[in-house]
Amino acid sequence: MQPTEDETKDNERGNNGEDNSRINIKGLLFKILFVIIIFAAAFSLLYYYTQYGKVIFVLAKNETIPENMESVNTFTVKDKIFFLIKKPDKPLNADLFVLEIGRLEENSYSNNMQISYELGKDFTHLSAYIPQVYTRNPGVYRIKALLDGKNVAVKDITVSK
Repeated sequence: MQPTEDETKDNERGNNGEDNSRINIKGLLFKILFVIIIFAAAFSLLYYYTQYGKVIFVLAKNETIPENMESVNTFTVKDKIFFLIKKPDKPLNADLFVLEIGRLEENSYSNNMQISYELGKDFTHLSAYIPQVYTRNPGVYRIKALLDGKNVAVKDITVSK
């Protein structure tokens, strides 16, 4: 008995098309694995990008500031305003830290003053105080923290008499 035309084509493809279905499944699995790898790489880059600028920035009335302390947002003109900046579990990795202080006047922050600190890349944190001359007038102030020129934190405070 002679093979039919369809059987001859199947034999030419190899074993009734079973190898082709295996190749198709392997190709599909490869594509799925490739998509998973792409998503994992994109997620990793996004995670590390968002974590790069993440800092702990706390304002307080006391010199000793635990990093888990909530930031104080009301002060008097006589209070010293202390701050702490650090990155969770790693050094600041910056050469320059700048505090930019602006006072709210007519619905915008103006009279921006700056305090700069030169750092070593291996500094784990910086803690100091803002001299009273920067907040000597009652009002609302915005304090920005910048590491190497990149804005990493913003706090609004109210200073009263």
